[in-house]
This record gives sequence, C-alpha cells and structure tokens, in this order.
Amino acid sequence: MKNKSKTLKSDEEVLNEKLDRIVIALERIANILETKNSITESEYEEGETGDYESERSVVKVPSEIKFASAEELAAKLVDFTKKEFPDNERMYIRNVSQLFWGQKNVSKWNMPSEIQLKIEKAEMLAQKQFETERDVKEREQLEKEKMGLPTLVGSCIDWAKDHGLKRVTQADVDAFLLDKNIDILSQTKRSLYAMANVSIKSKR
Repeated sequence: MKNKSKTLKSDEEVLNEKLDRIVIALERIANILETKNSITESEYEEGETGDYESERSVVKVPSEIKFASAEELAAKLVDFTKKEFPDNERMYIRNVSQLFWGQKNVSKWNMPSEIQLKIEKAEMLAQKQFETERDVKEREQLEKEKMGLPTLVGSCIDWAKDHGLKRVTQADVDAFLLDKNIDILSQTKRSLYAMANVSIKSKR
C-alpha cells in the first residue's frame, strides 16, 4: 500500500512537470507572436504613412497650373472644349475636363488640396460660362423665331389643309417641320401648335 502511494505521487510529479513545460512553451510562443505583431504594426504604419506622405510630396504640379488663377484655367478649359467639340452646345464640362487635364499630365486627385480646389473652381466657372453663352444664344434665337412665327403659322395651316386636317396635333406639327426641313426651339414649336389650331378653328 505504501509502495502504491509512492508510485501515485511519482506519477503526479511527472504530470506536473509536463504541464509546467507546456506552460513555459506557450509563454514563449506568446512572447514571440507579440514581438512579431508589434514589428509588423510598426512597419505597416511606416509604410502607410511615411511612404504615402513621401509619394504625395514628390507630386509635381505643372507651373501653368500652379501659378494660374482659377479664372485663367476656366478660360483655357472653355477654349479647349469649344475647339474639340464645336458642335456640342450642351456640353457638360466634367465630361471633357479629364481630357483637358490629362493633356497637361495632371490627375487632379493626386494634386495637393489647394490645387484640387483651384481645379474644381475652374471647372465650375467654365460650366457657368457655357450655360450663360447658351442662354444668350437661345434668347436671341427665340426672338428671331418669334418674328417669323406668323409666316410659319400660315405655312402650317396650308400644309394641314393639303393633308385634309381640321386641326393639328403635336405630331402633325413635327411632321410639318420635318417636311419643310425647319428646325425651331421647343418654345416656338409650342406656340406654332397653339396658334395654328386657333387660326384653323376661327376659319371654320
């Protein structure tokens, strides 16, 4: 009985020694992982901040962009758009701005913040100029078409009679204009439709 107790105690000691070795091994592994993680995080932060900042700092801003005002850049952007897309009067400036900046080897999102702001302002100014010029042209065209509207109404009525129409629809007006190869503003087209029907009705 006494020998059996001594044997059991010996087994317990062996088990405890094994557990102690396992604990020590796990602590060493934990220390190694902690050290590795701290180095990795440090390297990551250095790579993400240091390298990025150095990359941003070496971005070269062309002198014609750097020293020009937003107004001057807007004027150049407008000239470029008119030259490359002369027949598109309803041009949305942002559709061509990337082409313009690209010719100057500029990617605005890689530029310093103050240059980005200047470019954004230039694009807004250019768009406003396009819209202003377009509005002026439309007003001038509308006035011109208004003066010729009575003659156009008479021609439309004669066309309607030739086609046996007692009134004209919007589709009829479109057909008349297409037949006569006439291009007018939508405002003038609405006036033509209304005036032609009033005139036809009054002559019944």
